[in-house]
Amino acid sequence: MVMGTVVRQPALRTTATGMVVGGFSVMTTRSWDSASSSQKYEKTYHRIVCWDGLATFCHQALSEQMRVYVEGRLSTRKYIDKEGQEKMITEIVASEVIPLSEQKVEAMAAMDVLEAMS
Repeated sequence: MVMGTVVRQPALRTTATGMVVGGFSVMTTRSWDSASSSQKYEKTYHRIVCWDGLATFCHQALSEQMRVYVEGRLSTRKYIDKEGQEKMITEIVASEVIPLSEQKVEAMAAMDVLEAMS
């Protein structure tokens, strides 16, 4: 499970077999005190994949900068990029998505300012 901020608007598409699939990205942040007594921050971005009704729900209910709870399983797959290189990607295949707020998260901008100062 992850709890974070939606950073990419949920998108929908239909597979060749007619299944609806959606995807979006969530940013999580952790902070800690460094040895020099300054607070450090680390952002991690997670790709989320949703299928069928959950994909439609996310497309309609979520927007950028909303707080969200996502539960699911990790899935790693290979694909060939535009340059013909094989790549691997790990995604969270969501089984549950719960919007936690409808307001944009202003704390993201404040955190960017703090990071720039350190």
